[in-house]
Amino acid sequence: MKTIALTLLLCCTCFCEISRSYSQVISGLESSFNIKRSSDVRGSPRYLGSSPDGNSALEIIGSRSNVKSASITFTVSRDDMVSVAVRLMYATKFLNNVCKMKKASKWISDSAEKGKGVYYGGNCVVKLSVLKILGMIIITVE
Repeated sequence: MKTIALTLLLCCTCFCEISRSYSQVISGLESSFNIKRSSDVRGSPRYLGSSPDGNSALEIIGSRSNVKSASITFTVSRDDMVSVAVRLMYATKFLNNVCKMKKASKWISDSAEKGKGVYYGGNCVVKLSVLKILGMIIITVE
């Protein structure tokens, strides 16, 4: 069974912020991730969570009222289309929460197929890159 690691990193440079609260970032994902406070990052609170099956992880950095960065990481097996659909749902909901991206699912699929993608929306720029050798997708929001 071939497993591909997909990493979705949504983060801001030190000059901008996501401009979302913790509650806005995790809205609709609360029941999918067991999130707990972790060690601080450069003086900012960090929250880490994992899905019940352990195949997805969520990281949020910043105060509950002002999230500075957030990421979601997960693996998907090409042999298990149900898990692919679940992980795509997590990523879509996450992008909708963080930058209110319309048609996030289609954008993720299309960009992953092309090997890269850039989305400009509101106050965020979303970049997707595929690391084929590692089987990873990285999405960054600035």
